[in-house]
Amino acid sequence: MLCRVYWCIVILLFLSFKGEAQELPLIHYTPDSEINALPSAMVTHIHQDREGFIWMTVFSSGLIRFDGARMDLFNQQDGLRDLGVWQMLEDGAGHLWVTSNGGLVVSEEPLQLYINGKRIKFVSEFDNTALIGDAVTFNQMTVDGKGRIWIGTIENGLIRYQIDNKGNLITDTISTGKGGGENIPATTVMGIKDGSIIAGLLGGILIRYSDGQVTTLFEPVEKINNLDFATLFEDKDGKIWAYRQNGEVLPFLQKSAPPQLIAKEQESNFSKFLQLNDGTIWANNSVSGIIKINQKTGQKISSYTRENGLLSNNVFHVFEDREKNVWIAQSGGVSKLRFNYNAFENFSARSITGEKPVLPSGKVNTVFIPEDGVGPCRFWVGTEGGATCIDANGVSEYITQVSGLVGDWVNGLVSDPEGRLWIATTQGLSGIVFDPELVPDFAINLRKRKIFGVEGIIFSIKDSPPIIAAETLKIYSKNHDLSGKCVVCRI
Repeated sequence: MLCRVYWCIVILLFLSFKGEAQELPLIHYTPDSEINALPSAMVTHIHQDREGFIWMTVFSSGLIRFDGARMDLFNQQDGLRDLGVWQMLEDGAGHLWVTSNGGLVVSEEPLQLYINGKRIKFVSEFDNTALIGDAVTFNQMTVDGKGRIWIGTIENGLIRYQIDNKGNLITDTISTGKGGGENIPATTVMGIKDGSIIAGLLGGILIRYSDGQVTTLFEPVEKINNLDFATLFEDKDGKIWAYRQNGEVLPFLQKSAPPQLIAKEQESNFSKFLQLNDGTIWANNSVSGIIKINQKTGQKISSYTRENGLLSNNVFHVFEDREKNVWIAQSGGVSKLRFNYNAFENFSARSITGEKPVLPSGKVNTVFIPEDGVGPCRFWVGTEGGATCIDANGVSEYITQVSGLVGDWVNGLVSDPEGRLWIATTQGLSGIVFDPELVPDFAINLRKRKIFGVEGIIFSIKDSPPIIAAETLKIYSKNHDLSGKCVVCRI
């Protein structure tokens, strides 16, 4: 007869943590927040001024200035023309410029002069000159390398504003028409490091203005719909990136050459680029969330949506502050991603958009990382709802009582030297192998189960005791053979 196998007492580190369903470790600011609630939910732009304050354009409410503890709201009483605000930028002198459906305003003084509690005032007329009163929407304002503000307009070409060190406003208008013809509407503008301006015009045309000269950088051969550029961006290497309204993400490897298509997202009129301190390019739009791109190769690394914890897929702007925290402006509010987010990976049992959760239960008792090449799992998680295999992409498959485990409440996971994974539950001991030769000859209730395409065999051990605490298994015989092998003797 078979002698009873004496159990490895499993001494696994007790782990109890709250997983976050493969989510980013975000802090959210919404109208429902108990502390620092937003006045409304649609945030379109984020800016950090030279004094360190975080500013937010909250569409339908105005501007928010956040010092980390308190939010101050600026609205029409402070000089805003319209509460449908879109974007804000500082010029070289420190004045804050704000675009809205009612036109353009600027702070009456540089921000650094508002001290000792003095409230910031915005004006629509500066130095006896009225600022543009037509709607200036998303991505139609930029600042160039010399600190000058540029506005892309529908009918009036490109308008340049500069406040000199004497407080005088200098303005200029540059035509976007061909051969002195009617101005072509500007869909987006971007200032680049050398002081010149690149503008996207209706029809997917790209022009550059530098030293008084306008040159065409790119014009599509085919005249088809939705080729208009929604946003433009210059990375740290001087490469130009474009996001079309049809969802195409395009780097220009050379400024005068056709762009390269590297991604096709959903159509959107609102999109933006950001290059993080780590060099990666983040591209967002107001329909499909964020994609993360390798700046060197153009390869799409990952994407972030509601499934990763965003408030919404309607992302308007992503911004990195001086402390390397990432701020995400969305329909729904603002999310803050801490600078050290890459040090963490979060997995939970929560479903955000109806997708299968990574874990069957949020109550985690143990985690086990197998040796490389042993099975298809990057790591295993033992929960009160079964064992979970998680692969290199963060995708999971559950092993539960229905699959063949003795019980669902898993308190221990460990591998023996031969490569068997032992699963300790409150109902007894089970195991799984990915090599049929490793099935113990005393195992019962064998079941085949494919995990990520690799066939495994789940088994259980007859008369095994319940394992209540999170411990580590080490199997030895009644003769106390501590070699680590699972020993079977016959009498």
